[in-house]
Amino acid sequence: MKKLATYLTVKDAPEAGFSLGKVKDNTGAAGSGSGAFAQFANDAYYAVAAMAFKYLGVVSDTDESETASDNIISIERAIGIQNENVSEYVNTTTYAADALVMRYGVQFVSRALGNVGHDPFTSPDEWLPCFSREKTFQAACSGIAIQTGVAPMNNHRDAAYRQFFSMGKFNFGGDAGVNYEAWGVHLDGTTVTGVAELVAIFDVGGAGEYNFLDTFVPDVGAGIRKLRDYRGCSPMAIDAVGGNRAAIGVPQDDQSQGHWHELETTDGSYESGDGVALTGAGGTGGTSGFVVTASGASVAASTPLECQDPVADGTNGTPRTGLETYGKNYSTGVPFIIVINAI
Repeated sequence: MKKLATYLTVKDAPEAGFSLGKVKDNTGAAGSGSGAFAQFANDAYYAVAAMAFKYLGVVSDTDESETASDNIISIERAIGIQNENVSEYVNTTTYAADALVMRYGVQFVSRALGNVGHDPFTSPDEWLPCFSREKTFQAACSGIAIQTGVAPMNNHRDAAYRQFFSMGKFNFGGDAGVNYEAWGVHLDGTTVTGVAELVAIFDVGGAGEYNFLDTFVPDVGAGIRKLRDYRGCSPMAIDAVGGNRAAIGVPQDDQSQGHWHELETTDGSYESGDGVALTGAGGTGGTSGFVVTASGASVAASTPLECQDPVADGTNGTPRTGLETYGKNYSTGVPFIIVINAI
């Protein structure tokens, strides 16, 4: 938008809150001198200029048009669908891997080298859509481990797998606000110490060190930090102190309940709970039988042993007897966390 001085030869001097000056009242013969004209003109002008000052820092001093508008840019930047850190997508530009673009208000990061002519909205193999700035910030500040789908970049077995990857650049609060760069980091057990890019992302030991560093990237000894390995894990809420869950963020091994079973002869004459020694004294097909009691009695070799139903013995818990004792699973990509750095 134009500055007042560009088209006004007579205007009031700048003052606090009106740095570009103000329109004077029409005090000519046709005017009332009431100040109504100046009030309306200044309100209308600064209603638009205030947006530009807050979210752009300046007004461009060019005409507002359908294709170039300080007002439109200010509104889009305020709601997060335009970003001064990221340029609009251009179909003829060749983009490198991790290059960022805006397309119809959505930010994308390039997945491929020599990425040209692929519209981000129709080319998921070439472009990864970033989360909104609000979701990105919330996930980073809350320590959320994000479950993934079957995309190759999340598949640990695929050549396209990325251990860490850009998740965009974001602005909050306009020109006077703050800017962040976001990174996605897979929780795959990678050693962070010694990997310069990961040390920088987590800002290990720096002023902006990741809030949940000790949870997701614990020191495993001798100052070595490793990412948690969440492959094959499902999230479960932490319970009360003394409960069955491990510490928050810690992968927990399978704790499926054990079963205690008795052995018994198929004719029901002896079982391990009787205090007898269930042995195969005669071997397969032997004549001494398979069960020998304290009195020396035995059963015929033709009477085999069998495993009985689970027993609640007071030590191993009450066995589960349903058809399934665990949920079925299917494979997805490796979960990741979002880390943000001020820029």
